[in-house]
Amino acid sequence: METKNTKEKIKVFFSAPATSEPDQRKLYQSIIDEIVSLGGHITYDWLNDTKDFDPKSTTKKSVKAIEISDVLVAENTTASTGVGGQIALAQAKKIPVIILTNGESEGKGGFFSFSDFGEGVNVYQYTRQDLHKTLKNAFHAVSKLRFVKFNFISTPEINQALDDGARVSRLSKSEFLRKILENHFHL
Repeated sequence: METKNTKEKIKVFFSAPATSEPDQRKLYQSIIDEIVSLGGHITYDWLNDTKDFDPKSTTKKSVKAIEISDVLVAENTTASTGVGGQIALAQAKKIPVIILTNGESEGKGGFFSFSDFGEGVNVYQYTRQDLHKTLKNAFHAVSKLRFVKFNFISTPEINQALDDGARVSRLSKSEFLRKILENHFHL
């Protein structure tokens, strides 16, 4: 899994409820291993950070790691306000989110209703047997959400029309222009 136009690995922050339960830790490690096997680079491996593992330090490192990530993968089968906060931070930074829920568990998506999350959040149910395939499909879907920056030179009239349309739509000019192009080209 590489970024478009480069051979650079996609940067992934993995989020899950902090636990000392061995079975959960094994599951989380298997998710991290699958992300890496698909070509992802984990921006902060909090699960294995034994050097400086205290809540304040971990939170600081996690925030920095989320901010530099291309995507956040959250295992959200078990309720966790921490995971919800990390998802919210990723959304605020316009970082795509993949939420995984374990179909083998009785959990129904953790603490949050998935309808609470907006655009850029994709939810996948998985089992340990289909984890690789589920993540591969999830990363493929997210790759379509990634943006490429370019400069756009317009006339004052076009710029004013974009300003007006964006304001009425309550979108940024970039989002408004993307919507126009997506509709025009049926993307």
